[in-house]
Amino acid sequence: MLAGNLLADIPRLLATDVLEGVDMTVVWAVMAIVVVFILLVVVLLKRYQKVGPNEALIVSGMTKKGIPQVVRGSGTFVWPFINEAEILSLEVITIDVRTPEVYTEQGVPVIVDGIAQIKVHATDEAILTAAEQFLGRGRNEIMNVAKQTLEGHLRAILGTM
Repeated sequence: MLAGNLLADIPRLLATDVLEGVDMTVVWAVMAIVVVFILLVVVLLKRYQKVGPNEALIVSGMTKKGIPQVVRGSGTFVWPFINEAEILSLEVITIDVRTPEVYTEQGVPVIVDGIAQIKVHATDEAILTAAEQFLGRGRNEIMNVAKQTLEGHLRAILGTM
C-alpha cells in the first residue's frame, strides 16, 4: 500500500517548483556549458587514432622533433588542424614476376617466371622511407612499382648469366 501511495505522489512531486526562486538564465547558462563541454570531449576523443599490429600510423605536421612520428600497433592523439595522420600497411605483398624473352651473355633466350614477397621492415627508419615513397598510394600502385623494379632486376641478373 505504501508503494502505491508513493507512485501516486510522483506526478504531484514533479509538478512542484524545484527551481523556485532560481533565475532561469543561470540554469540555461549552466546547461549550455555542460553541453559544450560534452561536445568538446566527444570531438577530442574522436581524434585519438589507433592502428593494429600490421599497420603503422604516420603522424605529420608539427611534431616533437620536426620529423613524422611513427606509431605501430597502438594509438596516439592527433591534434586537429596541427597534425595529419595516415595509415601505412606493414603486411606482406605477394607479386608474380614474369620476364619477357631475355638473352643471356651466351645468346640463349630465357623466359623466367617467379614469385616475390615484399614487406616494409619494422624499423622507424624503414617505415618513414616507405611512407615517403608510398603513403597515399593504393595497394595496386605499390604492387605495380615493386613489380616493375623486380622485373628490371631480374632481367639484369639474367643478362649476366
